[in-house]
Amino acid sequence: MKYPPITDLILHSGNMQFIDDIIKITDHNIICQSVIKPHNPYWDHKSNCLPSWIGIEFMAQSIAIWSGYHYYISNQKIPMGLLLGTRNYNSYTHKFNLDETIIMQAELLIKNVSSAAFKCSIHAQENLLAESQINIFEKQI
Repeated sequence: MKYPPITDLILHSGNMQFIDDIIKITDHNIICQSVIKPHNPYWDHKSNCLPSWIGIEFMAQSIAIWSGYHYYISNQKIPMGLLLGTRNYNSYTHKFNLDETIIMQAELLIKNVSSAAFKCSIHAQENLLAESQINIFEKQI
């Protein structure tokens, strides 16, 4: 399926947009991917990688794209999303390596009018790199 450009679905722009491609969006899930590049503002030039804690932002932006897509197809204004918190962010790596392709998955667990919770994961090839539950809040601006 062809999806709208990511820039039409989220408010992030420039080097703050971390997601490169959408693989699949359903009513309750999203799968997207990114290739790790040094233009990311959190790039660690000393170790030539991204620290693993930035995985939380990759997960949150995946959720933002999922949400933005559903507003977009409903012809509604895309709201500002806020990361309320994470539960049990587990990283099984210390870093994301240069030119590594990572796959983010987010599954909707519960949603009400302005907040939601998602089960999220990041993989590279067959390896689970990180997982967490992400809680978000949306507000029209």
